[in-house]
Amino acid sequence: MDTFAVDRKLHIEHRVAEQQARATIKKNPVLALVELITNSDDSYRRLENSGIKTSGSIIVELVRKHQGSTIRITDYAEGFEDTLMDERVGGYGGDTSGFTEQDAGRGYWGRGLKEAMIAMGFGSVESIKDNFFYKCTLENLDYKRSHPVKITKQLRDVLGVKNNGTLITIKANNADIRIPQFETLKQSLEYYYSLRDIVSNPSREIILIEKDQHNKIKRQEKLSYLFPKGELFYKNIIQIQGYKDAKINLEIYRATEPLSGYDDEGPLRENGLLLCSKGAILDITLTRKFEGNGYASRIFGHATCDYIDHLLRIEKEPIVHSNRSGLDWTHPFCKAIESTISKEVSRFVQEEEKKVKAEAKELENEKTRKRYEASLPELNKIAKEELGSSGGMGDESGDIRLAQLPPNGFDFMPDYAQIVVDKESTLTLKALVPKIISSGSVAKVTSDVKEIIIKDEKITLDEKDSDLENGLLVKHIRVIGKQVGVEGIISAEIKGVKTEMLVKVISKKIILPPTPKGKSGLFNGFEWSSTAEPNQRVKYDRASGKIIIATRAPSVAIYFGLNGEGQDEGHCQVMLAELTVEAVCREIARQKIESGSEPYLGEASEAMNVIHNRLINKYAEKIHHFLVEKKFRN
Repeated sequence: MDTFAVDRKLHIEHRVAEQQARATIKKNPVLALVELITNSDDSYRRLENSGIKTSGSIIVELVRKHQGSTIRITDYAEGFEDTLMDERVGGYGGDTSGFTEQDAGRGYWGRGLKEAMIAMGFGSVESIKDNFFYKCTLENLDYKRSHPVKITKQLRDVLGVKNNGTLITIKANNADIRIPQFETLKQSLEYYYSLRDIVSNPSREIILIEKDQHNKIKRQEKLSYLFPKGELFYKNIIQIQGYKDAKINLEIYRATEPLSGYDDEGPLRENGLLLCSKGAILDITLTRKFEGNGYASRIFGHATCDYIDHLLRIEKEPIVHSNRSGLDWTHPFCKAIESTISKEVSRFVQEEEKKVKAEAKELENEKTRKRYEASLPELNKIAKEELGSSGGMGDESGDIRLAQLPPNGFDFMPDYAQIVVDKESTLTLKALVPKIISSGSVAKVTSDVKEIIIKDEKITLDEKDSDLENGLLVKHIRVIGKQVGVEGIISAEIKGVKTEMLVKVISKKIILPPTPKGKSGLFNGFEWSSTAEPNQRVKYDRASGKIIIATRAPSVAIYFGLNGEGQDEGHCQVMLAELTVEAVCREIARQKIESGSEPYLGEASEAMNVIHNRLINKYAEKIHHFLVEKKFRN
């Protein structure tokens, strides 16, 4: 029989613990907060699963300093007792959150809380549980716990906990850790993929508070997240091949707008399926095969597999990365999940590819295309005749001059805008003061949808702030869109005068293509669009120089298909010519009014209508000759 000089469990070296903490938190306090907020949510869920009603509140307090910034997280859930502190803060590698397989959650990593404290430099846990107060600290891998004390009212008031609850404090003592600005931190927490279900849960209220060094509140906002607008593409419970007890509940949605991917936003991306165990989001993916595939850019949804918890807790299978960065896709079970999901993602991609290619297909024949292209120099010649040698193109940067006048004397300009979700954007409101609007008047700005938030609800229009030469006053109104795909009307009203603009929330900035080579002037081409606003059947897009035809507009749809089908027919050629006349003459009239090159009396809108009609009478016949074949004209 063998005998041993030493027989004990392996010790964990401090160096290993520090390396693990850095690998998990990556000098990023957002990752530390993700872990702590998730732990609080897990604790609330356990109480709720037991039938106990909870507040669901999680308070995140932030005190930013050049060095030594502090973050505090308070919940009113189960609380910690001394033995749990010793095990989950003072120990290493155990089940941090203490979950059973039925409870689920992220605790099976056995880390997170400790990593946050180690990586940041200092952490403490203060908790009330069953009328006793418990406290421990972790600094430089030195764990200390105080003796439990009977709770007092004074201590409850200090902690702000009426019943049970926990306050976790972490300090950024490590010099290379910086706390983000309030808005950046807020957006990071709202969009971080593993917090998305928590932040959007109506049973949770996560409040982010910034305080100064004297404990005075500077800013306070509730975190929120709305999944993109979209339609259900696929929903089913699927057997995972090779694992008879494993099934995956798969829901795939098609967003109304393309979504930001990993290259755009990293873990804040919206494009992808959230991979979930029973009680936690573990990863976000399109599967390795389809990451970066443009035809998959509208996919979002959930893929939930309860069997993951069984493998982690009962079978002790290492199917997740130890640094909590997601599933280990090299593990056989993860490969089986990926294969199962890929089949439906592939079907989505195939359908989307067909749809996109059909929409992008050049439907006009060569003869029709050449006729359209041949008309562009003639249209630009008209623009130069009316607007001068510049042809209305503005300065070298392509920007429209600030001094453009609002057609009605009180207008949003332009009247349509796309804003990136959860990024503060500005809308431009212009007014002629005091010619149209009395100096000192207050405009009320509203949104007709709750998902587009107005930050500047009242705007004062004061003559002293206007351009003294022409009385032009320019105001910038801050707005935030909270859900991708939402469209809303933003209105500004003052003493019976009202202006509106359409705003659409998108997932990422759209980079406009450069002006085609070999073309110059105001007009660069035609585009058939099934997504353009149907309330305006044709418009001139200043950024691209194209005439956009909204094929869903009722008076257009009765002639053309969604992508301009039928445009070779005689009556459709005539309709296209009429739409072109409308767009060309309107844009030239607008530039004449806004540049001041056309003197007018009375309302700018009335003058614009007069000029518009005059231009139609002058150029309509000529434009019809360009665009309509002779055989269709008398």
